Amino acid sequence: MRLLDSPAEPTYIAPTQHASAATARQQALLVWLLVTLLLLPLAGCQGCWSSTASNKKLTEEEEQAENEKKKKKLAEKPKLDFEIPPTIILPNESGQELDENPDNTKPNSPKVVFFTKPGHWIAGAQLAKANNFDFQGELRSFPMDQAEQPLDVEHTDFRLSISRPASLPKGQQKRFETMFYLPKRGNLLSKSYSLRTELRATRTSRLPEIVNVAGNSMLEHEYYLVVLAKNNSAYVDLTKLDSVQLHGSELSGSIGSLEDRRVGKFYQVVLPRVDKSVPLPSHPLAWTMISYIIWDDLDPTVLTGEQQAALLDWLHWGGQLIISGPNSLDRLKQTFLAPYLPAESGTALEIDNDKLQEINEHWSVEAKMPLKKPATMQVPPDKPLVGVQLVKHAEAEWLPNTGRLVLERRLGQGRIVVTAFPLSAFPFRYWASRDNFFNACLLRRPARSFSNPNDELIMRWSGKMAAARADDPRLATTLRYFSRDIGRWQAPKSEERVRPFQSPAVAPPVSTDIDPTGLITEQSPRLEDLNRTVRDTWSSTAISSAPGGIVDYRFAGYQTDQLSGVGGWNDFSGAAEASVAALNDASGIKIPRSEFVVKTLAVYLFVLVPLNWFFFWMIGRVEYAWVAAPIISVIGAVSVVRLAQLDIGFARSRTEIALLESHAGYPRAHVTRFTALYTSLSTSYDLRFDDPAALALPLALSADHQRRLTRTASDVALTQNETIELSDVYVNSNSTGKVHVEQMISLDGTFEVTGDEDKGWQLENGSQFLLRHAGILRAREDGEIEAAYFPDVQPGATVRLNFSKQKEPWVPQWNNSAMMSSTAPTDDENRVRLHRLSELAARQLKLLPGDMRLIAWTDDSIPGLQIRPSSAQSSTFTLVLVHLKRAALPEPEPDTNLRVEVRQDEVLSEDEKEVGQ
Repeated sequence: MRLLDSPAEPTYIAPTQHASAATARQQALLVWLLVTLLLLPLAGCQGCWSSTASNKKLTEEEEQAENEKKKKKLAEKPKLDFEIPPTIILPNESGQELDENPDNTKPNSPKVVFFTKPGHWIAGAQLAKANNFDFQGELRSFPMDQAEQPLDVEHTDFRLSISRPASLPKGQQKRFETMFYLPKRGNLLSKSYSLRTELRATRTSRLPEIVNVAGNSMLEHEYYLVVLAKNNSAYVDLTKLDSVQLHGSELSGSIGSLEDRRVGKFYQVVLPRVDKSVPLPSHPLAWTMISYIIWDDLDPTVLTGEQQAALLDWLHWGGQLIISGPNSLDRLKQTFLAPYLPAESGTALEIDNDKLQEINEHWSVEAKMPLKKPATMQVPPDKPLVGVQLVKHAEAEWLPNTGRLVLERRLGQGRIVVTAFPLSAFPFRYWASRDNFFNACLLRRPARSFSNPNDELIMRWSGKMAAARADDPRLATTLRYFSRDIGRWQAPKSEERVRPFQSPAVAPPVSTDIDPTGLITEQSPRLEDLNRTVRDTWSSTAISSAPGGIVDYRFAGYQTDQLSGVGGWNDFSGAAEASVAALNDASGIKIPRSEFVVKTLAVYLFVLVPLNWFFFWMIGRVEYAWVAAPIISVIGAVSVVRLAQLDIGFARSRTEIALLESHAGYPRAHVTRFTALYTSLSTSYDLRFDDPAALALPLALSADHQRRLTRTASDVALTQNETIELSDVYVNSNSTGKVHVEQMISLDGTFEVTGDEDKGWQLENGSQFLLRHAGILRAREDGEIEAAYFPDVQPGATVRLNFSKQKEPWVPQWNNSAMMSSTAPTDDENRVRLHRLSELAARQLKLLPGDMRLIAWTDDSIPGLQIRPSSAQSSTFTLVLVHLKRAALPEPEPDTNLRVEVRQDEVLSEDEKEVGQ
């Protein structure tokens, strides 16, 4: 029992039950934590194991794919840095494509055979592609020798290479046009050429990429015939025409064995596939290997502006364009050719057998045996030819005996002919006398006769050309440049001829004097040394250039070369030799004349004494005259030395003889310069042309010159860009180097002659040049020769021509001109004179009935050429030759017989029949 008033004692309650519960909870928590810690690693590891296994499976797939990629990468070879197919010589019918090349090997040889011509400039198309990087460099091209070095320019100590910039963005294919000059190397070495093109880096030492092509040379009478047709398959049989290629025959008058000549071929037919571009040169002076172009329904816009200008230049200097109607005339409306066409297209015309009657009567040669083809051109009654009515141009003429179905128009030396019917029509192609019509009317070549003695086909010219050789180049093309092709003037008096030096290694280009049998009777003589004065012997080197006295516009005083034919680059034409002779007459160091010494001394004494004293007397300081005397003496000495240098030619000097040839109504001219560069110290000259339509080479030293084996050739480079530059023309000290330059230039206007026999004639000088001692020569239709003369014709002036009869093609007033006549007196025997050139233009170039030409000279500077370093003394004298009117073309003549009469044609295949239908 507890007392209420007694103090309470502390009591202690034992925590037995609470402690046990807490401990149990703690232990449970600890166990849970331990279990969790044990389970988590197990679950995590299992997850890692599971994940690792999964990752391991994906990695194997990736590794397999990666391995496959590596195998493909190892199988693939890296692309070549450059893809450069072989150069394509223009014109050519082969395309130039970068073919797929699985082995990534460089192309070794071209797919086609190229044809070249010695002594001509040729153009090439070059494709290039950089695969792995952008590239800046240049293309360098040249014909090479066995040592893979550029060939020597014939009769010089120089080698030429031609280069142009080449920029290649990565992965983009680009096309470049390159140029080559093919030196003449003699009959054997000139049969083929190896042409090299190198792609060179400009800023690194990287080795060049090289492509080589081989070209076979055409003979002197062989040229290109190019077909520009929308459907060129209709012209694949042109090579079967005897006017193009006479198979298995011998040409009458040919020289050389059959093994040395591809006998019977006149033209290399080119049938290009025209899509976005035309495989023709852009440079006008690279068209000299082309004789004819056939145009059939081609879109003219595929030609570049440079090609269009080059085609017009080629036409005016003798190219011939054959247009197949009717679609072509419609396409050519309002194009660059429109002002020069013989006709415009009129309404559609159905051409039946009645409209072909005149053609059949005159051009279907009567055969003496059955023919495999129709003897006349026959049109099925239910399928007339679809043609076009030709609306004649005022300057065009109907081709005789063609039923007003063929028109032609002369353009300078060349012509355009157009037919009212398509040349691809099957009735025309399957006509037995097609070749007769093609030869006489379209190609305008002489009539022929065929024979087959000893089972060997022989072709000869007949009619008016019976005396000509069958392989005369002047009958294969009418392309003529006066400076390249004119022969040497035959002097009135017979003099001893200078015989040429015949080199066994290099045969110099020679012309041929041909007798009526068609055989060579005499080699034309050459100047022994063009670096000496040849004033007394020059005229004796001339020859007659027409066989058997033939009077024809294709001969007319022109000569031919044994390797290049006509139209080739020529340092030995009559014009070239006349120009060099004139330069030699005016070159050399001469002692000052007594008049020069007296005048110089008089001026010096006048300045030193009276003028010196008078000046200081005027200012009141006479005593200063003694001080000024030595100063005047020094200045006078320097002036005398300077004047003496100019008088004797001691300083650098440039003397130039030029020829400017143009045609009435055409605003361009062909200019040839023969430039003499004199220097007292060894100098390397660079010639830069403003216009890319220019070419230049060192002039031949002499016809028999060959570089000595112990002498290293000097390398000159011709660079093509927006301008043309000939660099590194080296001239030794106290000597004269000569350069041959040709270019096409634009005139401010045109030369025009208007009027008629009743109203009289007027001449307009639309050029920028002052014409001095201008003479106009003409031959009337009856053969009478007349001349008119003007002392000066100002630029832009129009003068009335008062003709007077003359006994010979010469202007009497020229006899008083030291520039135009060798008989006129002159005070300076070393002055430049052009009398040799005027004799060539007036007398050697035959004046045919209907011809009218302007001959004058000018000392105005011809633009477009800069020579560095410049010369203190420079003079240019130019002979101007303008063809104002041309003689009418002779009437074409039919063949005397058909070739199939002496050797049968093969029967036309069914495939060919289907092509023509």
